Amino acid sequence: MRYFYSLLFFYTFSLQAQMTDVTFLVDMNTQAISPNGIHLAGSFQAWNPSTSMMSDNDADGVYELTLTLDQDSTYEYKFVNGNEWGSDESLFGSDCGTPVDGNRTLTTGLDSTMILDLVCFGSCDPCPAVAQTLTFKLDMSLETVSPFGVHVAGDFQGWEPSATELLDEDGDNVYEIT
Repeated sequence: MRYFYSLLFFYTFSLQAQMTDVTFLVDMNTQAISPNGIHLAGSFQAWNPSTSMMSDNDADGVYELTLTLDQDSTYEYKFVNGNEWGSDESLFGSDCGTPVDGNRTLTTGLDSTMILDLVCFGSCDPCPAVAQTLTFKLDMSLETVSPFGVHVAGDFQGWEPSATELLDEDGDNVYEIT
């Protein structure tokens, strides 16, 4: 009986050692997010578009999900903006899509963890950097303005206190810069 339990332990341990934790990443910053969330569907979960919900843990527009998959295996998958077919990405004709159905593929190795490259939804590549315009406005009507002016500082300009001056161009004591 002791031999049986030793074999069972060894068999169970060897099965666990043949799994890989795979982290899937998708950048959704160029997409309007479905109220049903972002999901992952693939051959590893019977292609159900509502089973594997992804999360944006730090609110940066990058959704992720870690699944435990068999080592040394090939899988197909795609990202779904929602939880039903029709809101899934299509990679037909792209370098990273399969020729028959436009799915992404991955092959797990023998490592215990694997983090896939970050890709833009519906693309083989990372999302392009999105430049944003920001206007700073500061109402100084209840303050005495320094003869040196009104300035803003932040990591966007190296924290230099005198480098970015806000201006009151129309005399309403609201200083601004874009």
